Amino acid sequence: MALVDLFGLIAAGFCILLMAIGLPSQIFKNYKNKSVKGISLALYAIFFLNCISWLIYAYLKKDHYLLVSNIPGVLANAVILCQFLFYRTR
Repeated sequence: MALVDLFGLIAAGFCILLMAIGLPSQIFKNYKNKSVKGISLALYAIFFLNCISWLIYAYLKKDHYLLVSNIPGVLANAVILCQFLFYRTR
């Protein structure tokens, strides 16, 4: 395994950990409280757009490390953005 592949794997692992621990805990907290009070819509919208941008870049460059590591972020951020729509109308 080349050094660049090793660092790609490490970076992807840390990104997946962030997406798999931080975002699901926020989703659960929002669900439990039935509220998105205290979190920023702008932050999560930008975070979502950032993950989408990285996915497009990764697809065009055929970089599977970036592709795989940003899919959980897109999915989790999409859920949080839906929670903004659902819980703000209550």
